[in-house]
Amino acid sequence: MAKAKVKNAADDRSVAVYARKSKVTETGKSIEIQKEKCIALACAQFDVAENDILIYEDEGKSGFYADRPQYKKMLRDIENNK
Repeated sequence: MAKAKVKNAADDRSVAVYARKSKVTETGKSIEIQKEKCIALACAQFDVAENDILIYEDEGKSGFYADRPQYKKMLRDIENNK
């Protein structure tokens, strides 16, 4: 198993999770499970607290198109070094 990466003290970049589900289903749990798994991985890999992770999610949006509000916001935040 690979060693977990530790966030460098001089590295002030944020850690983000982007989750997307193309269709709204009756259960609505798919996107929650995605977020939980990604958050757990980010916490383990980057030594950050869960409440320090930026969450972006688009529900009911196809991944085929880039016209997803939270996806665009995430890209803007990256460009602005958030």
